[in-house]
Amino acid sequence: MRAEGTALFLVRRYGFIAVEDLNIRGLARTRPARSTLDVAWGSFLNTLSSKAESAGCEVVRVPPCNTTQTCSRCGGIPTQKLTLRDRLYSCLHCGHEEDRDLNAAKNIPGLGLSLQAPTPAIARVV
Repeated sequence: MRAEGTALFLVRRYGFIAVEDLNIRGLARTRPARSTLDVAWGSFLNTLSSKAESAGCEVVRVPPCNTTQTCSRCGGIPTQKLTLRDRLYSCLHCGHEEDRDLNAAKNIPGLGLSLQAPTPAIARVV
């Protein structure tokens, strides 16, 4: 599926999409750079934002700070930072264990909702 097709699928399926606001240029200098550049992440996010705006869907970019460090179950943060080699997230607070990326993927929507633009209240005449 091409980027436009994927973006349309996501926008039609979800009214709210949260993504990490990654430093793509910074990532390009690291080991995972090849996969990040191969999928043209920045271009895809621009396409997704454009399609979302047309469809009335909201895309929120979440700062990536601590998305992989925070426990998706209890919100605890480890005293010692995880490195990229640490692929399993183990929470010292609640004992939750999960793949590090899956843990982060569960944190991102919650952060996105907390950053979402407030919806204006509709006044009701009584």
